[in-house]
Amino acid sequence: MERGRCNVYENYVTLTDSSKIHDTTLLKGANLIDAGTSSQSIGAQKYFSGYVFSASVQPPEVVFEQGLMFTPRVGGADRVSRLVHASSGSARFHKGGAGVSTTICSHVAGWFLYDSIGYVYLINASSFRGFAAPGAPQSALYGFHNHLLDKVCDVNFTHPIFNNFIVGVVWPSNRQTPMEGGWYGGPPSTLKLAVNPNYEETSASDSIEAIVKLFSEDEW
Repeated sequence: MERGRCNVYENYVTLTDSSKIHDTTLLKGANLIDAGTSSQSIGAQKYFSGYVFSASVQPPEVVFEQGLMFTPRVGGADRVSRLVHASSGSARFHKGGAGVSTTICSHVAGWFLYDSIGYVYLINASSFRGFAAPGAPQSALYGFHNHLLDKVCDVNFTHPIFNNFIVGVVWPSNRQTPMEGGWYGGPPSTLKLAVNPNYEETSASDSIEAIVKLFSEDEW
């Protein structure tokens, strides 16, 4: 594991496979399945379980303690519609309180922060399912990630993401800290990951060492 040099973010590891940090469906153990008939009747297309990224303006000292929470403000058909369709971390989605928006692509998550300083978190969502939908509102990203259009981009969860499922905060390796941004333009080729001290490894496959291996080019 590579160790960095700067304050709270000095203890980091590096995720090195550029394809996997932009498409976590490629990771071993990822589970993308078609929605059943009853779920399709409400607009659901697919479900996903695995690793995902989510952006938040909340800093690690808050998210590592509290997780990614939301206050429900919509219900019924309106909430269902927001959950089963592309959200891409939009402010409308989060402020609407429909759930927690995540994505399989770190670059997409970074673009959620276009109008504010924020952070991108890696989440181990292997033990629960989210509504998965293709597409992203940032059309500039299609040139980099064509797979988002016909495969899956967003994964929306109906429940909060508790802190023990948040692996840590990630940022482009050519930046010293997450606050320096670096998400715009071309996608980063590698990511730094500062580990959440409250992340719980329930098995060897959930360990930080295993996660680094999952996101490495020679994992297979």
